[in-house]
Amino acid sequence: MRASVLLRCIGFWILLLTSGIVSSQTIGALQVAPKSTPAGSGVSVFAVVQITAPEVIPSSVNLQKIDAQGRATIIGTLRDDGTEGDATANDRLFTLRFSVFEQNPLTLTYRVSAAVQGKVTRIFSAPATFSVTGTVGTGISITQPANLVFTNISPITVSGTAGDPGATVRVNGILATKSGTTFQASVPLQEGNNTLTAVAANTNNTQSTASVQVTLDTTPPRVTVDSPPSGFTTTDASITVTGMVNDIVVGTVNDKQAQVTVGGVAAQVSNRTYTATPVPLQLGLNTIPVIARDQTGNSATLNLRITREASTGSVIKILSGNNQSGTIGSQLAAPLAVQLLDGTTPLANTHVFFKITENDGFLQPGTGKPQLVTVLTDAQGKAQANLTLGNRAGSGNNTVEAYAANVKGTAIFTASGKPKGAANISVDSGTNQFGAVNQALPLPFVVVVTDQGFNRLNGVLVTFTVRQGNGSINGAASVQTITDSDGRALATLKLGTQPGQDNNVVEVTFAGNTGLPAAFTSSGKVPISNTAGSFISFQTPRTP
Repeated sequence: MRASVLLRCIGFWILLLTSGIVSSQTIGALQVAPKSTPAGSGVSVFAVVQITAPEVIPSSVNLQKIDAQGRATIIGTLRDDGTEGDATANDRLFTLRFSVFEQNPLTLTYRVSAAVQGKVTRIFSAPATFSVTGTVGTGISITQPANLVFTNISPITVSGTAGDPGATVRVNGILATKSGTTFQASVPLQEGNNTLTAVAANTNNTQSTASVQVTLDTTPPRVTVDSPPSGFTTTDASITVTGMVNDIVVGTVNDKQAQVTVGGVAAQVSNRTYTATPVPLQLGLNTIPVIARDQTGNSATLNLRITREASTGSVIKILSGNNQSGTIGSQLAAPLAVQLLDGTTPLANTHVFFKITENDGFLQPGTGKPQLVTVLTDAQGKAQANLTLGNRAGSGNNTVEAYAANVKGTAIFTASGKPKGAANISVDSGTNQFGAVNQALPLPFVVVVTDQGFNRLNGVLVTFTVRQGNGSINGAASVQTITDSDGRALATLKLGTQPGQDNNVVEVTFAGNTGLPAAFTSSGKVPISNTAGSFISFQTPRTP
């Protein structure tokens, strides 16, 4: 009994001593050089630590930055294999080069973490500190205008804050007025997309930059009528009007980019097309204003002339099937049906021609995928055809005309195509940027999600994931967002701490994507000051 207790005690002390050796003697003192840099000036830092115990797994050794709440962020992996700056392989000196670039004075805390064979918990070195020196902060941000905004006013007022109260600020080369840390400048714009870049020349001989994109749109939208044509004659008391509306935008045109009214009737706008129904008609000539207005207030007007006649003689009338909607490439639920009448007498055994005049759908009956079919009327003078929608989504952008020889008028059917589910994701803008390490890129990454017909899709949940570079988006390695009415989703990357060419990679995808993700690359650079005190932007400094 006593022997058993004694053995257990001996085992406990052996375990305790072993644990103490591993935790306190395995990782030596972490050394960093240099130990400081001015705020707003980057520096390449060399970290080295000696690890002699064979229990440590070499590939697990990493450098961590510890914030004020004690949370750890991995900076990179220290190496003892003679590569990436390590002087000698297997000499038990683990090294890492990394960059420090901070806009405000502060003290940074680093430590080394490593895994030990046979143990679940990691071990750590004693912390080492690095000083970002100075008495004032640097950095700059633009608060107005918002990024990617549209305006019809030039010049535009640009305002924001600079971390250094003594900094001189210029926006696109124009000197800004300052009050404390706030600045304001009036900057002229060119029609179309403009990049506004604010540069702060700080009192410690560094520079800070921030950028936004603004689109100047003083051009009225362009609006056309596809159906019915101007000069059209009908016996109907109302009609459906469809057409195209376009404007200076980065994506497609939906109801958030343009609004259309036809004779006072608000139209549905989707994917650069619009539909207004029912538009009432009076007997005789009707001059109908078609007005388009874009998101910045520019407007354009055209007049559509339609004549309504009394219903006399042989005529063609729509019975049913007009103004339907369905998924692109699918057959509409109801057929397109017309009736031929001579007064009140049905015209039987008469050929009716159904012809697609808009989009790439097809009609039935018929063999293959015809866009023109002929159907004989029945005893009641009725004829019908089935429409399979085209592959372009939009409002009223599928049009079929029905007519017959020696019969007054043309029956015009319109139908709207809804997009299918997400099938593709692609890069829209923002790739191949460069920026300061540990800072946000000037411009966001923007992707576009489309269906198999390449129609842009809103409301799709996409995921931005940092794959390389240890950067972050909204403080995380992965974030989700939803596409807007243009099918676009965007996120801004804060670069990692390592400089390099295309060394930051972000992939973007959606659930169920069977194709390739959208991929963005960007390069991290280290802003430094030269010995004369003037600023050199984005040069890679020598490693100590």
